[in-house]
Amino acid sequence: MISSSLFVVKLSALAVLCGWNAAMAFAPSTTVRRGALRQRAASASSSSSGLFAWGLKKGPMVFSAAAAAAATKDIKIKNKKKSHNAWDDVLGDLPEGLRQTLMTNASEKFSKRFWIVDNSGSMAVWDGHTALDHDLEHTYQRWDELQETVNCHAQLSAALGAPTDFVFLNPPQQHASDAANNRKSFLGGWNHSSKKKEVQQSFRVGYSGNRRLGRDCDNAQKILAKNKPAGMTALHTRILEIRKEIVQMLPQLQADGMKVAIVIVTDGSNNGDLASKSGAAAERNQELVQALASLEGLPVSVVVRLCTDAGDIVDFYNDLDAGKGLGVECDIENDGDCDSGLHIDIDVLDDHQAEAMEVYRHNPWLNYALILHRMREMGQYHELFNALDERSFTREEIRDFCVLLFGDKAQEAFGPKKNLQEADEWASFAEKVADLQQNEKMHRNPRTNGMAPWINTDELAWVD
Repeated sequence: MISSSLFVVKLSALAVLCGWNAAMAFAPSTTVRRGALRQRAASASSSSSGLFAWGLKKGPMVFSAAAAAAATKDIKIKNKKKSHNAWDDVLGDLPEGLRQTLMTNASEKFSKRFWIVDNSGSMAVWDGHTALDHDLEHTYQRWDELQETVNCHAQLSAALGAPTDFVFLNPPQQHASDAANNRKSFLGGWNHSSKKKEVQQSFRVGYSGNRRLGRDCDNAQKILAKNKPAGMTALHTRILEIRKEIVQMLPQLQADGMKVAIVIVTDGSNNGDLASKSGAAAERNQELVQALASLEGLPVSVVVRLCTDAGDIVDFYNDLDAGKGLGVECDIENDGDCDSGLHIDIDVLDDHQAEAMEVYRHNPWLNYALILHRMREMGQYHELFNALDERSFTREEIRDFCVLLFGDKAQEAFGPKKNLQEADEWASFAEKVADLQQNEKMHRNPRTNGMAPWINTDELAWVD
């Protein structure tokens, strides 16, 4: 648990990157629905020298690892004799309930998280969309979108003390500039190419509390910055490897009543075109679904974070999200029989802008601020988070979500559950929500691109 001020500066930059800084405002961007033919501008990714972020008070800044270390050291000296909770500064823009949900999700519901990071060659395609810049003049690779997402969650998991392993699909490839530097020779003809240092294929954060927070975050940034997309996309292989580790963890997971999250950040293909129904491509499709089906019965939540505009790939994963197993029978050893459905806890997410449009289509009363998207990306224990983009909430579910959002004060304001189908009770509920929001900071609404409260009480009037 974070209980000191030693990491306020680093966590403040993390707060902006991961979307809970209420002061953020961006230029207009196009918006679309997931699964449609999308024509969107991309947005900025983190640079190799540091995470690009908006400062809480001083405007745009490049938050580099060196600057973070220096500032952290300065804070340590200044606060040596002062007791302070860093989360009060970092999470102050979030409502009480959302703060508690984030902490509970990280420390009490999930024992560990595995991120499968797709660094295949197709990630170099220029249809990426990131969250921190909406300039229509910019275009970015899928790899940029992936880097921004993974960088955020590496820092978030480290800050929360949430054990998380990140593993690449393929042996990482160096950037051309790094490889060129490794080939430089001293006078006399000694060539360093034979001593080229390989980039790590995995890294982990969140295992050592405050002691390694800065080091873990810096290491994650450096490894991602040195990578470039190359190779194939053997998703099923990594899933089965992680499954073996989860099976070994099973007795402890059951004793603790906890789960494991598997987050797959990918452009979707399994060594080829998943949408193809013929030949080798169909076989690869089967391998992926079988690997996912092998997780049935284990305490696992799966998140697929798509970094692609390819409609056929999006449709394939949406079918999995809807519980369709595409007719694949499960034949993984010691796993029993499987029917045609995929019976695992799985949530398929697009980028923030596209996902927000899906949420608005079903639940237009909610401001789907970036922090909600980040929380869903890391795997969520509460089913209402996963359902936001899938169906319209009932009035009772909206009440329950507001309690998740605003916390105990919402529970006290709403009082005992009442029949919200009655017009007077529903109108009273909307008034209480409006009162609760008066002291909460506003966040950027990705649909309107303006600052807005969490709940649009005018839209509540139209909820059946």
